[in-house]
Formats: sequence, structure tokens, C-alpha cells
Amino acid sequence: LFITGSAILLLYITNARWHQSSSAAVSQQSLLAPTTPSSSSAAAASSFPFDQFHRGMQKFNKDIGATLPEVPKIIHFTLGDNPPNHQFRVVKYSAKLAESNGFRVMLHRDKDVAALIHSKYKVLIEPWEKLQSNEKEDRGARIGDFARMLLLYHYGGVYLDGDMIPCQPLNELVELPGVATFPLVNAPVGQILNSIMSGPARHPVFWLALNRMRLDHDIAGGSILGKTGPIMLAFSVDEYWKLSNTRPIAEVREKGWLPAPRTRTKWLQSGLIRFGASMRESLEHSRGMATLGEIGLIHLHWRTWVTKGNGVETKYSRCDKELTLIKPFLDYSCEHVRERDNAKWSNCGDGHLHSGMQTMNQRLQGGFHRGPLP
Repeated sequence: LFITGSAILLLYITNARWHQSSSAAVSQQSLLAPTTPSSSSAAAASSFPFDQFHRGMQKFNKDIGATLPEVPKIIHFTLGDNPPNHQFRVVKYSAKLAESNGFRVMLHRDKDVAALIHSKYKVLIEPWEKLQSNEKEDRGARIGDFARMLLLYHYGGVYLDGDMIPCQPLNELVELPGVATFPLVNAPVGQILNSIMSGPARHPVFWLALNRMRLDHDIAGGSILGKTGPIMLAFSVDEYWKLSNTRPIAEVREKGWLPAPRTRTKWLQSGLIRFGASMRESLEHSRGMATLGEIGLIHLHWRTWVTKGNGVETKYSRCDKELTLIKPFLDYSCEHVRERDNAKWSNCGDGHLHSGMQTMNQRLQGGFHRGPLP
């Protein structure tokens, strides 16, 4: 018997009434959760018998504690089994930054995810194999979408796409026990971006996403956005609101605007879910899409998920081949991360971006997507 969304939420939450606050601080004693990372929450997550839910529930309830599980300081990257050299070089750069800021970095190949599924999550073998046998251009992106949800559910921590550069410490993403954070929410088009997420091991919202993909018999067909990507995730979070009796920050699939923060904050929170919100007052940036630079991240926009003919282009640059140009480009981009949170990969290798002999304005001409400054 497969564990249902309602069942896992029942295990994770004992008194959901406190969830109904719109943005209040999370109660530390209102939730029954797995043992904290100090007692190996990842091990607890992997041992739960999903195929024997009712028989395992009593034992599981004895093992859980009365405190919210910490979000571990782990950053996860997925790169498939044979990533291009430039992608591996960028992730290596990010890993060094993250480790220097006190984070553990885990790089997962497809074979690592497959081993985890076959050893701990056999109920996910079928959708995983469907994605593996997919021959479409976006095969790798769909596999990555699936893997990131499993990794966050199993280990907890922070997931970053390979083209997300953690220029500064990402402590804000791990500061709240029990809370799953989604910094990028494009509410007007009904999407929660999965390129950056964080949360504790076994957070129900990650399993709801996995379950939605598991039940989709055409997971390798149709649009990647709705099958494994940001639209799928928005549906999963909206399902979480209902199952947990939590007052929504917004029902994202209704395609409206996020509410304006009551104070000058970059976050909107309800219960155990947190969305990114810009501190800027412009309506254009009330979607949660301007949070990256404010938490010290840049997004290179590789767009490896796109397929031909869909109106979006994959980004290429000199750095695809000239690997020695990558580090100076990323060094410069991180130096100015809070001014320019959207450094474009297509500009990597443009010499004028790295020259200390020119003025700031000359360096920035054509170098970055120009948005309003903080």
C-alpha cells in the first residue's frame, strides 16, 4: 500500500490548527517530526516502510520526536552521469564557495539517485525508469527534476541548479527548523521554480511532489513544466495547503499576485512553507522573483531544460569551450552579486566584464540583465 498525501501529513503534523497563521513564527512544539539530524533524520527517512504503511505506522510514531527537524547545512547539485566540462567546472566553483561558508556539498550523479531509489524507495522505480528511457531533448532535465525532490525528501538541505552560484552564505535557507523554502515563485503564471529550494528531510511537500509524479503515467510526455517542473510543484504546494489545513500564502495555480509583505522582508511564510518576496515595492517584482541577489545568489540561466521550437533558447558562450574564462567571470559576478543577480552565461568570456581598467558602467554595458537596484 502506497503512502498517501493525507497519511504522511498526519504523521508529520499532530495539531494543524497553528498552521493557519498567515506569516507568524513557527511554533517549536506543535509538530511531531522525525528525529533531528543529530539523530540521523536521513536514516529515519529512508527506513520508513512506504509499502507497508499501516503496519509500520505504530513503530514510526514511537521514533518521532516533539521538535521540528533542522534543515541541514547541505547543498545538493545534480549533474547527470556525463555533464559537459563547463558545467562541471561551474559546479566545482560553487562547491568551493559553499564549503568555505560552512556547508557540506553533495554532487549526485544519476547512478547515485538510481541506487538510492532501488535500495530505499522501490515504489519510485517505475517513474524513474520511465524518465530514464525517455528519448526527448529534455530527458536530463526531467530526471533532474525528479531527483531533486527525492534528495530533499531523503537528506534535507538546499538544492541548487548547477547554474546557481552561492556567492555568499545561504544561511537564510536553513535558518528555520521544519520549514520548506521556495525563493522563486512566479505566481502570475502559476509556477514555483524548483531551481532553488530548501527544507528538512521528510518534509511532506517534497513527498507530495514525488507522489504526483509517481502517479503520472505519462511523466515522460507533455510539457516538462507541468510534468516534473514548476507547474507540477505549484500543484503540490497547493495540495499541501489543503491537506495540512494551512492558510495559503497564495494558491499559486490561481495565477494571481503574491501578497505584499507587511514589513520590508524578503520572505512570506505560512506554517511550514515560505516563499520568496522582494523588498522592492515595484509590482513587477512582487512575484518573489527578485530574491536571488538579496540572499547572495546569481543565476546563469543555462536553460538546459528547453527543447527546440518552444520559443526559449538555450544559452551558449565562449566559456563552453574556453574553460579558463569561467573563474574570472564568476569572480566578477559574485563581487557584484547584490547589484546584478542575473549574470548571464551567454556573457561569460566577454573580456570587458573582467577588466579592472574600465569603469563600472563600461563593464556592465551589455554584461548583465539590468533590473532595479536595491
